[in-house]
Amino acid sequence: MYRFIVYQLDKSHEDFSNKEFYERSSMWFNKSHVQQAMTKRQYKRVAYILACNLNQVMHKSKQGEFPDDVDKISIGDIIEDEISNRYIVAHTGFDKLEEVL
Repeated sequence: MYRFIVYQLDKSHEDFSNKEFYERSSMWFNKSHVQQAMTKRQYKRVAYILACNLNQVMHKSKQGEFPDDVDKISIGDIIEDEISNRYIVAHTGFDKLEEVL
């Protein structure tokens, strides 16, 4: 088992002014959107989860194994592995996110 960190958009962040836009845009959320949100520090760490791989992290999220105040993992969320590789949850699987300065 490995320890993964889950990041989600912080809807209480002062720059998160257009919640409806982000909810609608999740259908086409991409690396550029994620990088912009990360630069503005709009993501927050919401959970740690023990799993064998990224797919099992998703499965545990769908089974409700996260704290009650954490949303299920969805498109645009970020999952970080033990060696600090970050992956965006995409329509079909995961898309590796390059480091944001």
